Amino acid sequence: RVAYVSADGAEPEAGTVKIMAAARDLFGVAGEGGVNVHGLVNVAGVAWPRSNLEQITATEWNRMMTINVLAPTLLSQAASNEMKVAGIHGSIVHVGSIVAYGGSPIMNTYTVSKAALNAFTKVSAVELAEHRIRMNCVNMAWTLTDEENKQQTAEKGE
Repeated sequence: RVAYVSADGAEPEAGTVKIMAAARDLFGVAGEGGVNVHGLVNVAGVAWPRSNLEQITATEWNRMMTINVLAPTLLSQAASNEMKVAGIHGSIVHVGSIVAYGGSPIMNTYTVSKAALNAFTKVSAVELAEHRIRMNCVNMAWTLTDEENKQQTAEKGE
């Protein structure tokens, strides 16, 4: 079974609690009481506002890092802990971005956040391997989403 649970990435602690509670309600418990969750896919993220080095503000930096790095980190921590307790050999997948390997200067903060997500994924994958929990990051190219279209249209006036 698969369930989509929406949470606010800007409030990662509350979002993690909400998502894990929903997983417990939907899938029950397994093993020694861990949530019976075998997989987690983190697809949430934010790419706006865009800024270059000169334009970065602490508020925008913190918001993007919270949503794009801290939220998936805390959720991965909670899910992997539940998998370990339940003895589940699961999988965690993050949706990253190809810009993690070097993006446009106007996407400075976003690029850094996705590079951080990649680094977190690699380090955590090694840590979780002994528990047979896989963690991967799929680095997609640019995608035309509704929000991307809205922001591009507003920015370019088209």
